[in-house]
Amino acid sequence: MLVMSTNHGSVVRVKGELEQDGKSTRFVRVFYTLKAVIKGFKEGCRPFIGLDGCFLKTEYKGQLLSAVGRDANNSFFPIAWAVVEIENKETWNWFMDQLLDALGMDGNAIT
Repeated sequence: MLVMSTNHGSVVRVKGELEQDGKSTRFVRVFYTLKAVIKGFKEGCRPFIGLDGCFLKTEYKGQLLSAVGRDANNSFFPIAWAVVEIENKETWNWFMDQLLDALGMDGNAIT
């Protein structure tokens, strides 16, 4: 992936499922964050993460999940994004696992 080769330390994770024919893979979800964003959050933001999801109203449908922080100027600081098939407990757990892993945190140090 271009992002991974040009912005070392960034995290892009794609999940797919094997189709019934056993020959092709169907896109299911993707998680995305940049190394600079991870560094910026750790070094310049409050230990707070806000989460939200919204519908993607295209022919492909799905949900956009996002995580944002608050910087020293009390402004929003985007941290990570994911496109998932549906907003439910499983996809939120997957998103949070990817986020905490990318940040190198266990979740106890943030709200």
